[in-house]
Amino acid sequence: MGASQNIVLGRADVSIGAWVTNGGAGSLTAIGHTSGPVSLETTWDNFRVESEQQLGALAAEPTKVTHKLKFSMLESLLENWRIALRQLAAQKTGTTPNFILALADPSVQYWQIQLVGKPIRSALSALGPNPGSRTITAWRAALESTDAIQLTKDSPQILVCTFDLMYDESIAAPTTAGNYLKVVDTAVG
Repeated sequence: MGASQNIVLGRADVSIGAWVTNGGAGSLTAIGHTSGPVSLETTWDNFRVESEQQLGALAAEPTKVTHKLKFSMLESLLENWRIALRQLAAQKTGTTPNFILALADPSVQYWQIQLVGKPIRSALSALGPNPGSRTITAWRAALESTDAIQLTKDSPQILVCTFDLMYDESIAAPTTAGNYLKVVDTAVG
């Protein structure tokens, strides 16, 4: 039988900053409100070992892994547009409240992205009304795609971005930091 305290509900706050080698603490900035879920998807390609004597596969050896992180930025700030359109920082100029984003060719950029979940209930809930948090840090993410940006009178401008989580070979301790991402549960209270 299951245990209801192991059910995690709740949102994730998203922060993003420039990639830092060796899983270092990046200078992250919150992207603000999001729309809809933040999703992490992992897929594998397997080499299937099959034989003439058996109908099913005998083994499945992984040959490729892909991690994708997708979220929708609801705050239509030019800094969020810059990230969503793969523009260098120099392409955004001006001072508050007047900014210009001049689009050039997309550039190679890697990001460190952190999700901090604020669960309503979790395995940590035995510790009191504030059950803690789950922090997911993606070490080296490259923007894969941005959905069409809708400009319409009956809907906000939403920047839907999908990031490909790259293997970070600069990480010296992959058993504690992981080469793609790290998930940490922290108790509060």
